[in-house]
Amino acid sequence: MTCVFRVAYRTVVGESLWLEMEVKSGGAAVKQQLPMRWADGDHWEVEVEVAPGTLRYAYVYKRDSVTLREAVEREWVWPGGSPPTRVRFLDDWRSAGTVDRVYEAKVFEVVGGCKRELGDFVSEGKNHEFRLQMALLPEGLVPCVSGGHAALGQWEYGRAIPMVEVAENSWEAEAELPVGERVEYKYGLYSRSEGHAVKLEDGANRIFPPRGEADH
Repeated sequence: MTCVFRVAYRTVVGESLWLEMEVKSGGAAVKQQLPMRWADGDHWEVEVEVAPGTLRYAYVYKRDSVTLREAVEREWVWPGGSPPTRVRFLDDWRSAGTVDRVYEAKVFEVVGGCKRELGDFVSEGKNHEFRLQMALLPEGLVPCVSGGHAALGQWEYGRAIPMVEVAENSWEAEAELPVGERVEYKYGLYSRSEGHAVKLEDGANRIFPPRGEADH
């Protein structure tokens, strides 16, 4: 199946991102490091064919003699059944060694946090996964995803998708989205007690284009 990795990370001239990945399928393990393609001012992307199985990957930043790798690997396990032809991973990444510009929106400017219990994220095999690193949250709120498609709630606060904390400060959600359509989305904050989003991030919408739109 085809896996498309798209990460939100703003770079300048001379910087590049790479994907380091290991795929375990049928008792065999394949490791590789792939250069990513600059898609626009805020996103890098790479497309790779993989066999269904356990996928571990991390993003790598390179500039001249400087190489920075994510401290914690991301993991995706195919739940079984017939695999889709394409799976798109929508990620965010920051590193202690580089400038963090991903969360410029005021929705993420919180001054305190609280201890949280980790949840169980059960994949339903949908073709898009959203993964977010976020540590500080107001009590009673969790991150969520909302966007301009029915699967993302059509921007309605009551239909936003709450994310699940699968590891400390690591959140996940998934949705079945069309590959051939341009979809806009935002992260926000969601009140589980009230059952709806309470705030979306400010600024321009995040965008993932249909296949080929960003090729130039």
